Amino acid sequence: MADQQLVSFIRDYLSRGYSEEQIFVNLSNTGWSEKDLKEAFKEIRTMPVEPAPPVIVGSSSPQAVSISVLAAALKRRRMEVEPEVLWIACALLGVVCIFAAIAFLLWT
Repeated sequence: MADQQLVSFIRDYLSRGYSEEQIFVNLSNTGWSEKDLKEAFKEIRTMPVEPAPPVIVGSSSPQAVSISVLAAALKRRRMEVEPEVLWIACALLGVVCIFAAIAFLLWT
């Protein structure tokens, strides 16, 4: 099941007149995985999309906000650490601790 916050965001921007491609590219650039995006778009395609409201000529429109800025605000990036990186970090920490202990023993 797709992330409902992501689905809501995409549905909102589709109703504002943005294309699926624009939304997909901007969300990809802000860290969303292709799998998450495809699931969200698949779920949205099964729902009806509300049409964009009509534009009234001559009126001032609300301040435009870039979709990429809003996508970045929406982004929830999980800190995923590869197991190899974790092992290397632990090994380096161990080496630093050993050198610190040796230095302490030699200093005292």
